[in-house]
Amino acid sequence: MIHKSLYPSGHTCYTDIMHGTNLISGGSAKIEHSNAAQAEWWNIVMYLAPAMSSGHNVCSYSSPECVLGCLNSAGRAAFDAKIPAARLRRTKFFYACKLCFLVRLEVELWREYRKAQRLGRRLAIRLNGTSDLLWEHIARRLMVEVFADCQWYDYTKYPYRLRPTHKLPTNYDLTYSRSEKTTPEQIAESLNNGRNVAVVFGRYKRTTNAIPAVWSGYGVINGDVHDLRFLEAGQGSIVGLNAKGRAIGAAPGFVVYA
Repeated sequence: MIHKSLYPSGHTCYTDIMHGTNLISGGSAKIEHSNAAQAEWWNIVMYLAPAMSSGHNVCSYSSPECVLGCLNSAGRAAFDAKIPAARLRRTKFFYACKLCFLVRLEVELWREYRKAQRLGRRLAIRLNGTSDLLWEHIARRLMVEVFADCQWYDYTKYPYRLRPTHKLPTNYDLTYSRSEKTTPEQIAESLNNGRNVAVVFGRYKRTTNAIPAVWSGYGVINGDVHDLRFLEAGQGSIVGLNAKGRAIGAAPGFVVYA
């Protein structure tokens, strides 16, 4: 528990809203897989309540099918009601008091940073687990000053022109996430600028692999092996992801059947 004196005087937003919930998630299957697959990195993630589910839009460029097939419905969140409830509390906390939110975030990141050091690893930070916020503006001090030796990364549906690489902190890597609204020109724009493009490939069973070796003339990286997309930074490749949660068996659109 963080001592109350760390927060601005009179602010009780954390205790009033969060009820002991952490900002950094205890883990997800993919993050745990990444930590097992990559010995150099300690991977952490934060999950918020996606799109407009909290009453605030944390995914400005989300599409209807993206909302329906969101990872918010995948893994343990599909059957454990405590998980989406925690994501909702985090989002309400963010909009109730961004200052206190960032104070709490910094403390939790220090905790994870020290843990990574004990493990002999470097810290990889993903704040948009189920959101698409502009952390390069919101938490820029944390990125470029406090945790400058950490690697930050996210997936985004913002077109490349709105979040070009040269305007991001050098330790922040983005992967463009395709939706049913994405045009071939937008895919080419990201790839030509060295930004990878994530594509969700359809499958009808959780146990099958639908990721092809080539899609639309581009080589495909299996993005389910680990989540550390910055390891392929600058390649301009398609990152294939198997459909998960409600996206399994979904109609073509957001999900691609190769």
